[in-house]
Amino acid sequence: GAGWLCAGQDPLRRGAGAGQVSFTARIGCGLLAALATSALLAQPLSSPGALPPSLQAELLTVLRQSSVLGAAVVLVDANGPTGALWFGTADAAQGTPLTALTCLRAGSVSKTFTALLAMRLADQGRLLLDEPLPADLQPPAPAHCPGQLTLAQLLEHTAGVAGSTHADYAAHEPDAPVADVGAKVARRSLRWCPGLHYSYSNDGIALAAAALERAGGADFDTLMRREVFAPLGMTGATFATGPPPACLARSYAADGSLIEKPWQLAVRPAGALVATPLELARAVQMFLRYGNGPSGHVLEPCSQAHMATGASGLAGRHGATAGAYGRGLFRFVAADRLMIGHWGRIDGFQTTLAFAPELGRGMVIMVNTADRQAMDRLRTAVARELWREAPATTFPASARPADGIDGWYANHSHDMALRAPWVAMIDIVRIERDEKGLSLRGLWPWQGARRVFAVTPTAFRDEHLPLASMAFAAQADGERWWVDGESYAAVNPALAVTQLAALVLGLLACVASMGRVLASTLRRLMTRRSPRSAARGGVVDLLLGVSGLAFLLMIAGYAAFGLFGVGTDVGRPGAVGWSLAALSVIGPAAALAAAALLARRGGGAVRAILTVCLTSLGALCWANGWLPLTPWRA
Repeated sequence: GAGWLCAGQDPLRRGAGAGQVSFTARIGCGLLAALATSALLAQPLSSPGALPPSLQAELLTVLRQSSVLGAAVVLVDANGPTGALWFGTADAAQGTPLTALTCLRAGSVSKTFTALLAMRLADQGRLLLDEPLPADLQPPAPAHCPGQLTLAQLLEHTAGVAGSTHADYAAHEPDAPVADVGAKVARRSLRWCPGLHYSYSNDGIALAAAALERAGGADFDTLMRREVFAPLGMTGATFATGPPPACLARSYAADGSLIEKPWQLAVRPAGALVATPLELARAVQMFLRYGNGPSGHVLEPCSQAHMATGASGLAGRHGATAGAYGRGLFRFVAADRLMIGHWGRIDGFQTTLAFAPELGRGMVIMVNTADRQAMDRLRTAVARELWREAPATTFPASARPADGIDGWYANHSHDMALRAPWVAMIDIVRIERDEKGLSLRGLWPWQGARRVFAVTPTAFRDEHLPLASMAFAAQADGERWWVDGESYAAVNPALAVTQLAALVLGLLACVASMGRVLASTLRRLMTRRSPRSAARGGVVDLLLGVSGLAFLLMIAGYAAFGLFGVGTDVGRPGAVGWSLAALSVIGPAAALAAAALLARRGGGAVRAILTVCLTSLGALCWANGWLPLTPWRA
């Protein structure tokens, strides 16, 4: 992957020392690139032969041991598909086989194609990726930000745009207009200044697509067909979410149950692509033709190379190139080897599009069932085959880490704003420096420990990576960041432990307070005491029980969606959403009422401890934007 870079400066960048390319030159390069695609267009989409027997046998074993009902695996080189496997059914109820003509939903692999569109328009001189977006597409930013939001930052997920909101996941909007969705995203405030932290964002890609419509002078679907699908020969691909195409397979949950109502997402440029595996193989073929002569290039070589190179966030700026999401592509490890590509998941469908430029080979894997372990095993098996005869990976010599890295760090850039503060209480690492690298230990025993090695004093690689994927960044104002995909802020360990203790003790107090109410009720029933005889402290117990029940129901209701994807009504201002909002107010209000009664009448140490724990939990909810909990606004 290290060689798949463009020499010299990025002609699409502006700034000190950045060379400028004339409009005429850009148009000329764009026309040459378009003409050069004729080699691709001339090749029909024919089904390739079988996979190597050993790989086919391994893949079939994986699939038969999994819950996957239908799958396709395609191997690709610079000349096109070299082998394929079609497995199982596209519709289990009717027994319809999955074939080369079956199309599937590609999920977040859609982002690669939206980025391809952006790079095509940049090659044609219609936009500059590092120029600010139009004023009406600039979301409100924090005060004193040094610059405005750019397309490059949106494509690299460093814009500060929140990841898909709960409202996005709850919305079913067939063929939602990209301009309208982009306008909605532009009205929401950025979480930090543009170009700082990486945070995966479907909404950010939707906003980028709205800007592409402005630059391209046509709607997103028209531009995609004209500038991307047609040059690649992907004649059946679509981003439409209205009536599904006849070729679309049915999709299934991990337990094999049919997904009856597929999500018609509003953020279509981020996840709505429908295509056959052979059509996706055309994109892999295009990426592999880089360095093999001009024939088949849809993009200028520099533009194509920059798609896998992120430079606008802390990771990219501090040398962690393998850990920086590029403009539509990222690097990942499979079978202990570094690959370039993208993954996608939506409604049971899973997709992997990947390639190794130094090998000149790549893969497309698509399944119609939400068995993540099976997809991981398939990806590993194919990567092992691709690299089977390749030489061993060479690793750079270790450097001495810089001073000042040691300390505690907490996750700061988790994608969903309502979850982020709670993730920061749990996702905490302690970093210790030695002569060759760093030791990272998680807060929890199951997180374990790992060693990373310094490539430069501030850039680090994992054991199996030849390139740095982690970085340390110190700001002039004294802020310290550890970048491992997302950004981790240096924290005071005492404060972090205090917040976590408040959360844990608050949850335990919820259970204990409800248990006290239940126990006292049973005692009254068994002894036949009148409620009046237990009036002293009974009202306080009841208030604490109500508070504990409200907190538990609120957290369980949110977690069911936020962690397990159950109940998309959380993202709508309907019965479920308003119930969560009401519970988020009832919980702390009942705890405060109990505290007021205890202050006036007393009531014992146990009630006082429970009250302190529950009011502390309420304070955490307020500080983290959960009071009131209105997820459709976040």
